[in-house]
Amino acid sequence: MTEFPTIVYKCPGQHFGPSGTTYKLIGVKDEAQLQSVLSDGWSETLIEAVIRFIEPKEAIVALKEVSNSDPTREEMIQQADKIGLKIDRRWCDAKLIEKINEAMTLI
Repeated sequence: MTEFPTIVYKCPGQHFGPSGTTYKLIGVKDEAQLQSVLSDGWSETLIEAVIRFIEPKEAIVALKEVSNSDPTREEMIQQADKIGLKIDRRWCDAKLIEKINEAMTLI
């Protein structure tokens, strides 16, 4: 079950990913929006986005390089910037994601 708001991924994009790929990400606030972007080629995980983009042999290497973990601090800061959230760079990761989630529910 996906918790909202969440982030989805698509290759290629402006961020550097595994195996020489690039990706972009956007925030999604509810199930309807998620289904809409998924039908437009977005993926719920970075791993899925990379696999869709690269050749099957390279996908095996990419799977070893990428974990299905929480967003990085850089991704969270980029998401905050994208949604216009003013952040305090002293916030810990947990506080930052909390504030992003709060802001996303207001969008």
